[in-house]
Amino acid sequence: MSKRKVSVADKIYAVNLYLDGKESQRRIADMFDVSLASVQQWIRNYESMGANAFTLKGNKKYSKELKQQKQAKLSLLPLSKNCRAQRWEKGFNCSSPYHVNRDLSYTKRESSLS
Repeated sequence: MSKRKVSVADKIYAVNLYLDGKESQRRIADMFDVSLASVQQWIRNYESMGANAFTLKGNKKYSKELKQQKQAKLSLLPLSKNCRAQRWEKGFNCSSPYHVNRDLSYTKRESSLS
């Protein structure tokens, strides 16, 4: 499937069709001639950042609160070494006396002030 440019207004309309229960994700993908994965990404972006998700350029900025919510939900799941939630956790714990290892175990950080 070729990459098709969809307007911000159409993305918002498509997401609302799905969230209102009027159309399935597959039907929306067919309507806009895009992949199912694109529609799913629009929905995830809209749910996490609202309509601004489609107007922001470059990397998306996730709030600290959203990151902590997602981290709490995912804390019991085995995560890959490079997943976003694990990188967020590492960022939150940088001032912690503990270090998160690749296997998600914790070790005490060595103090640099000796």
